[in-house]
Amino acid sequence: MSLSASANNGVPFVGTKYFDFGGVPAYNENYSLAINKNGQAVLKWWSCSSLGCNAKRTLYKGKFKPTIGYTIDGYSWYLKFEKNRVRLLDANGRQEYGCEAAMTGKNTPCISRYYNPY
Repeated sequence: MSLSASANNGVPFVGTKYFDFGGVPAYNENYSLAINKNGQAVLKWWSCSSLGCNAKRTLYKGKFKPTIGYTIDGYSWYLKFEKNRVRLLDANGRQEYGCEAAMTGKNTPCISRYYNPY
């Protein structure tokens, strides 16, 4: 399946891509976004620690939207999907900052490029 964007249905790619926003060495949060050629999307989330990874949780399933909101443990965020990257937004739709602060000490925007895990 091609991972290039489809001009006909406005999706950033077709296939499955992975992304994360950094974190601390002993704990990280992971996401995957799968989009089929008809524009149907499945967004999943899971976290990993030194003890292993938890089960993947489906955050969204439906027609692809450029911005998808979700709630985990009472906290709400949005993901804004672009052609080559994804942005983490707060509950008010503003850019989130500081995702890598524990690692770098910098308050940089929470932006991730898509990657393939293998």
